[in-house]
Amino acid sequence: MKTLITSTALALLTAAPALAQDTHCEDWWFTRNQLFDHAGYCFSSPLGQAMFDNEHCVGNQIDLDDHIQQEVDIIRSFEKEFGCAVDTSRTSLDIPLLDLRRRLVDVPIMSEFASGCLEWQGDEIPLHLGHHPDAPVLGAAYPGDDIVWEYEYPAQPDGWEFLTIYRDGEQIMLGWSQTPINHDQCGRLAG
Repeated sequence: MKTLITSTALALLTAAPALAQDTHCEDWWFTRNQLFDHAGYCFSSPLGQAMFDNEHCVGNQIDLDDHIQQEVDIIRSFEKEFGCAVDTSRTSLDIPLLDLRRRLVDVPIMSEFASGCLEWQGDEIPLHLGHHPDAPVLGAAYPGDDIVWEYEYPAQPDGWEFLTIYRDGEQIMLGWSQTPINHDQCGRLAG
C-alpha cells in the first residue's frame, strides 16, 4: 500500500501539462483575487461573489501595498505565460481545501514546479495560518505524510515555508511552518 501512496504523490508532482495548467490557472485566479479580497475589493462576477462574500468590501478601486502588488504582478505574469482564462461566469473552482485557503492570513502563490518529502519520518510539524509565531495553528503534518512544496512567497519570510500535506494521495492540510525539514527524515524525495 505504501508504494501506491508514493506513486500517487509522485503523480501529483508531475501532472500532465493540460491538467497542471487548469489547476494552476484556477489556483492563481483564486490567490490573486484573495489578495484583492483581503484589501477590501468588492466582486461583481458570479465567480468572485461565490468565492468571496463581499462582507467587508469597500469598493472596486482599491490601493494595494507594494508587497501585495508584487504578488499580484507575479500571478498575472504566470497567468499570461500559461494563457489562463478562468470563466468567471461559473460559481465554483476545483481547489482542494478551499475553506482552509480562505482562512490564510499570508497568501502564497502556487509555483510552476513542486518538490516533496515523501513518507515524512520526523516529528509532528505544526502548520500556521500565517508566517509569524503568533499566527493560529491550522493543523499539522504527521509521520508518514507526504510534505510538498508547491507554493512560493515573493519575500520568503525568515525561516518560514508554506507546505501542503498529502496522505493516501489526497491533500489533507496546508499552512506555514517554521520547522526545518531534514531531508534525511524523508522516505524519498520527489521533484
